[in-house]
Amino acid sequence: MSVPVILLLQPVVIPAILNPIKNLLKFAQEIDNNISSGTLPNYYVEEKVMKLQLWLSNYPIPVLSLVAILLQVDPLSTMIPPSCSSAWSIIFFMIRATVIIIVVNQILQAVNALFIMGLIVVYSVNEAINLLRNVNSRGKNTFDQIRGIQLFRELWIWIDFTNLNFCNLVVPLLIGFGVLFVTFGLYGTIRMVHYAEFLVYLFVPITTWMSLLFVGILLPIGAGVFENSKIYLNQTGRNMGGVAWQKRVLRSLRPLGIQIGQFGLVSNSTTKTIITAIAENTATLLIMF
Repeated sequence: MSVPVILLLQPVVIPAILNPIKNLLKFAQEIDNNISSGTLPNYYVEEKVMKLQLWLSNYPIPVLSLVAILLQVDPLSTMIPPSCSSAWSIIFFMIRATVIIIVVNQILQAVNALFIMGLIVVYSVNEAINLLRNVNSRGKNTFDQIRGIQLFRELWIWIDFTNLNFCNLVVPLLIGFGVLFVTFGLYGTIRMVHYAEFLVYLFVPITTWMSLLFVGILLPIGAGVFENSKIYLNQTGRNMGGVAWQKRVLRSLRPLGIQIGQFGLVSNSTTKTIITAIAENTATLLIMF
């Protein structure tokens, strides 16, 4: 629900985050003079995953929610009196269906918005940093390096704004609920296979898969922002040689990264910790229950 909340309380935040991306990437391509002879990034897999995510949100999950209502395994089924007429049963069914579909749609909209926006942000930053690394790999060119540092500073300002107004609110919740859903989803997928109706059971692996998208795609790419920016700063420092004022400018810069609230930036170690936590907690649940 974080995206709807942000749009409600601060409607200018999302456009302010997304609008500068085009100009930043254009600046990066202008610095990389060989961009015309290179190949643009191929996001075929990410596009397919995004389309699958949207398809799951539009069709299977709402249908499975209605099936759960029909089988009276939804949370609101306890509202039905033990004995009531057919007319009241229909009324209760319509109320439950309306409430649950609205809630499910709102959750799915928030999930899709987070997923799509997260992909746009992390892939854009990674693409810009990779272009800057291409400039460094071609050798020492003071003019290109100065423009590269200028772009890096603009990226730092932009991502700092993004962290302050978006990531600090969204990423901790995303990681926390993502780990929770994946852990219990994997446990439920294994344990409920013989104990639940088939159509109801399908709800568990589908939602688990959608949670895995965040952990398996967004986190590694988000960690790549931090790791690639560190590599770029190290390369730039080596290429500058003994130019003192440029080194002072470089020392004032810090690696880019996606902020996890008060817990630091997303890095490779963060990703490993989260994956380890999911594996250990899932194994613990399977052993204990």
